[in-house]
Amino acid sequence: MTMTDTCKRPWVAAAWALFIVLAATGCDGCDDDDDDAGGGGNGGDGGGGAEGGGQQAGGGGDQGGGGSTAVASFNEVTQTTTTPFDATPNPAGDRIYFTASGPDLAGVYAVSATGGGITAVAEGFPFATPLGIATSTDGDTLYVADPAADDDDLDGGKIFSLNADGGAALVVEGAERYKPLGLEVFDDDGSDEIYFSGTDPDTNERGIFHISASGGAVESVVTNTTMDPSGIAVAKNGDIYFVDTVGSAARLGRVMKIAVGTTQPLVLLDDIHTGYPAGIALSADDDQLWVSALDPATLTDVVLNIDIADMAVSTVTGDDDTSITSFFESAGIHRAKNANVFSFVDSLANGQGTIFAASP
Repeated sequence: MTMTDTCKRPWVAAAWALFIVLAATGCDGCDDDDDDAGGGGNGGDGGGGAEGGGQQAGGGGDQGGGGSTAVASFNEVTQTTTTPFDATPNPAGDRIYFTASGPDLAGVYAVSATGGGITAVAEGFPFATPLGIATSTDGDTLYVADPAADDDDLDGGKIFSLNADGGAALVVEGAERYKPLGLEVFDDDGSDEIYFSGTDPDTNERGIFHISASGGAVESVVTNTTMDPSGIAVAKNGDIYFVDTVGSAARLGRVMKIAVGTTQPLVLLDDIHTGYPAGIALSADDDQLWVSALDPATLTDVVLNIDIADMAVSTVTGDDDTSITSFFESAGIHRAKNANVFSFVDSLANGQGTIFAASP
């Protein structure tokens, strides 16, 4: 979703109010003046210092308005949801799970990757604003980040786990009050570890954190008052990639990397236009990044395809059968853990939001 149109639906307005609060706390010292949304930057400019605690990686640069186009097919899986925010395929890539505000209650829903009827996995309480979603490495469990979930004892959000076939949503104990947004599950020597973007409840700094999928103590990877991390992806070697939605000097988004064994984020791509929640995913071979974004000239949906080796950036918009260029509310993106199949969300495409399955 973009910040220019929160729609008339109260639930969506509430979600955007939450985002504005989170973004504001993650942008201390930023210029309050609005920036021109058009034009974009020049692709390929590397070097230079980065704002917000990140170092500039060589070969990166700004999101340009042109560039090459990568080939990928998009399939509209479903148009009948109400404001979906994030989606993830199961490990095989033949079923897609997504968070949404409806059609009746906020919750988690499922649909075949080839289309068909929507199944409610879990809806209503305890969900308030379910945003990020990821599967366990075996696909049996879903993890959901809800930055607004609370109860009588704790507020500030929770991460929930639930059976992929349905059932009660359980709290991942230890991650309460971190206002989680995006998340991904990483196989850490045979044990699932949840990496998520959120806010440290003690310092109020935004950052990247991780916790065992079974619960326990949250460990910080990096925190910074000027970041606003959203979508997150983790490579097989442990490198972390995430989208910082307002961290650039122009208060635009940037793609960041935290190399395994380090805590200093590197800026891979600066000044990109993103929707919300912004998504990022790795290809099956960990060679490429797919980032949900907006074209800087038209502010319509694009997926940025980034070659990690040389930082070449191309755009993915679909093909003649299905294109995403007529939509404006780019949101989450994930890849199936055992297949090169992606799910992409536009929160308002075709009127109520659409889930897409995409293949390179």
